This record gives sequence, structure tokens and C-alpha cells, in this order.
Amino acid sequence: MNATVMEKVYLNNPIKILHRLKEAGFTQKQAEAQVEIFTDYLEHNLATKKDLEILEAKITIKTAAIVGSIVGFFYLLEKFF
Repeated sequence: MNATVMEKVYLNNPIKILHRLKEAGFTQKQAEAQVEIFTDYLEHNLATKKDLEILEAKITIKTAAIVGSIVGFFYLLEKFF
């Protein structure tokens, strides 16, 4: 199963993960531990919408600074020639 299908089927439903692990031979306790580890990992390592908005703002500011520097450089270069 490729990652895209797996994300759609399992990531939003820990109950499906639990059932799938039990079908694969995990005990109830083992399956619950795996689901808990997996969901904790996802909660702490996925970017939130707010994280992406902050990143977008930082990129926009840096891009504006770079473009401003280039424009300023050519403006000064033009004054010397």
C-alpha cells in the first residue's frame, strides 16, 4: 500500500490502526501501545496550519529583503555609471 493511500485510510482514524494491528496478530495491549506511540509522534511532529502561516510570513519577508537588496544594488550601480 503506498503512503498516500495509507495516510487517507489510517492517519485520521486510530481505531482503524488498532483493528489492523490486531488483525496482524498484535495483542490488544500491544496494538494499543503502538497506536499511542504513533498518535503521540504525529501530534508532536506534524506542522500545524499556524506553523505554515509563520513559515510563509518568514519566507515572504526574506524574499522582500532579497529583492529590495537587488533593486538597491542596481540603483546604486546605475548612479556610478
